[in-house]
Amino acid sequence: GLPVVRVLLAAGLLGACTASLDLPEDPSEAGVPVGVRTLIVDGHTVEVWYPASDSVQSLPGEVIDITGFVPQSVVDHIGPVDLPGIDTPAVRDAELRRLPEPAPVLLFSHGFGGMRVQSATLTSHLASRGYVVMATDHTGRTLSDVLPCLFSPALDGCDLSGFATDPAEDDLDDLLDALPDLRSGSFLAGTIDIERVGLFGHSAGANSTTTLANEDDRIDAYVTMAGGRP
Repeated sequence: GLPVVRVLLAAGLLGACTASLDLPEDPSEAGVPVGVRTLIVDGHTVEVWYPASDSVQSLPGEVIDITGFVPQSVVDHIGPVDLPGIDTPAVRDAELRRLPEPAPVLLFSHGFGGMRVQSATLTSHLASRGYVVMATDHTGRTLSDVLPCLFSPALDGCDLSGFATDPAEDDLDDLLDALPDLRSGSFLAGTIDIERVGLFGHSAGANSTTTLANEDDRIDAYVTMAGGRP
């Protein structure tokens, strides 16, 4: 996670916002408190991590329940699934921090067998450093899509369409298109700077990141993690 933070900081996406938040100089250190909310944006379920008010500093962070991403067909086949939760510092529906200036936006893309919340510790950390971070599920390569395909015969809900075409490119393009409306008509109104946008992804999401960043001039910086494409 730390190389991602360092690269994006080096890209100048934070600028004066970082200094005005009085963040620790070491990018591995968390900054301000973090909130998380779930939005529906143009039909996409989008997780949003953001700098939160100091009033939530003493509140416990959200524990993400991964079992919610296990499809019912798998549960019906093997029985109840008990997976450990993911501890995060982000407080659900926390009050948005009053920022001295609009924050840069980062979009995250997951890989095969992943989901929008898979890297919540990293996305939360980036939000604590002054970013607003958004991620959505890519149909055809989520955990919910892939798990039913691991059985023979495949269970209901098996969807490997993400192997044939990249669903993330359209998903991320939709989020980029929605940023002006989010800047004016959501809880983020006046909080995000859509002229400073970064993109990062893991595995297949890294490949999606490379493709989109090379094609879309709305992306100012990008970082790939465990991708197979230069």
